[in-house]
Amino acid sequence: GGGGLFALRDINPGDEITFDYSTTEVDPEWVMQCTCGSLDCRKTLQAIQLAFTNDSNPPDGPYEVVKFWRAQKGIE
Repeated sequence: GGGGLFALRDINPGDEITFDYSTTEVDPEWVMQCTCGSLDCRKTLQAIQLAFTNDSNPPDGPYEVVKFWRAQKGIE
């Protein structure tokens, strides 16, 4: 256990809350086209274990995202 979502800052009424589905999806066949409009958007989301395999620098994001990237690169 021990999973769940948590906020990195206080959330005020009316604030937009976003969530990166790839951080919890493990099906290697899962793909989703994102239309959020953010300049930093990856546009195509995949299961986290595949999402950053071609990136040479660690992604910004929660510990779990960086942990998967490091595991894919063989970095411990």
